[in-house]
Amino acid sequence: MTWPGVEIQELPDGGRVFEVAEPDLSWIRVDHQTSLQFGDAELVIERPFALRTGDTVIQLDPNDREGLGPLLALYPDSLVHLMMAPDGTLEAAFSSGAALTVPPDPRFEARVSAASGARPEGCPTRRRPTSTCQ
Repeated sequence: MTWPGVEIQELPDGGRVFEVAEPDLSWIRVDHQTSLQFGDAELVIERPFALRTGDTVIQLDPNDREGLGPLLALYPDSLVHLMMAPDGTLEAAFSSGAALTVPPDPRFEARVSAASGARPEGCPTRRRPTSTCQ
């Protein structure tokens, strides 16, 4: 599957690897969710997640805006690897060595989408709890 800015590789185990055309972090938006923009691709996080920098792991929540400072410190950085495990865990690794881990949650999502809102061909209309289709 592909859409502007992202090519999705389906893995045999049910996981997915996202090849982002423009890996430089363009901006970070915080509202009722946290969004990281990479060119036309957007990583949207609606649930608590972990940020690892060096030996430190910080638990963050998009709804705790005052606690998101460590996430904002990612800017500027570049995405090195973005994948979703078969269980729905989304992992993003950055050139600085920082990494985000978003575990699955039945109520909230972490998703990768196109900034234009375009849906990739073949994307199911019904989303899993940690869907990558918008």
